[in-house]
Amino acid sequence: MEPFRGAAAFAPVVAYQSGSCCSDVLALGSGQRLARSFWVTMPARTPRAIASRNTRTSAVNTAIFADLAARLGINNYHEKTEEQWLRELTADAVDDLDAFAANGVARFAPPRDAEAFAAQIRDPDTTKFTTPSGKIEIYSMAFAARPDPYGLGAIPPIPTWIDPVTPDARYPLMLCSPKSRARTHSIHGNQPLLARVDPDDVWMNTEDAARRGIANGQKVRVFNDRGSTVLPVKVTRRIATGVVSIKEGAWFTPDADGTDTRGCANVLAEDRSAPCGATTYNTNLVEVERAS
Repeated sequence: MEPFRGAAAFAPVVAYQSGSCCSDVLALGSGQRLARSFWVTMPARTPRAIASRNTRTSAVNTAIFADLAARLGINNYHEKTEEQWLRELTADAVDDLDAFAANGVARFAPPRDAEAFAAQIRDPDTTKFTTPSGKIEIYSMAFAARPDPYGLGAIPPIPTWIDPVTPDARYPLMLCSPKSRARTHSIHGNQPLLARVDPDDVWMNTEDAARRGIANGQKVRVFNDRGSTVLPVKVTRRIATGVVSIKEGAWFTPDADGTDTRGCANVLAEDRSAPCGATTYNTNLVEVERAS
């Protein structure tokens, strides 16, 4: 296994969450079927770590949180077993959890209403929305009364276009960071076989690439005033001009000069939130050049 990278590499203590064959995961799939699976994670071999006062090398996340709660003086945080939690959380969806556990698949009853907001449409007088007026609000009375609820900037009470960034001639390309099919955020970012499913590269429109003398498959440097990363380029018409795309979740792997070498989009992202509290990882300006 590789050593910790990214933020974990700088942490004095790392709580390593693992699973076990007793940690059940309930996954809702197509056809409203509930499938039972097992989450298995092997602890990494590393000189760091360790999640609890007993110096375990790993623990399931509920055990980690319970241990942290106890140290903070929060009692009865984890008063149920995993099976009790499963029964409580699935009570409204699974009639017979024991049969589900034995068979591996459960089917949900069809929903009463297939249309959105059917209950409010059917009975608007008694079935209200959670807005102050109880109706769908195009004009938000809550934002009109309190336009800056999070201290991050004012939110208009009516949908309004706001330019996400100030144009910068040095960095004319907008960076987007979609999900990878080869990992979950950064989880499994160190698995080369999975990486073959969806290799890390930067997508770039053919016109933008031609203006920069960049050819498909070349190594390029994507950069702004916050950082830079080097990775192969995929030149394609399937992305708009003025936009580039790097999949999120690649592990930060800097060279001796501090340049990331594995396509970590985080080195390019501005550390700010939108006024509503949302992250802004699809709102960053960059430039791209051929790697030296």
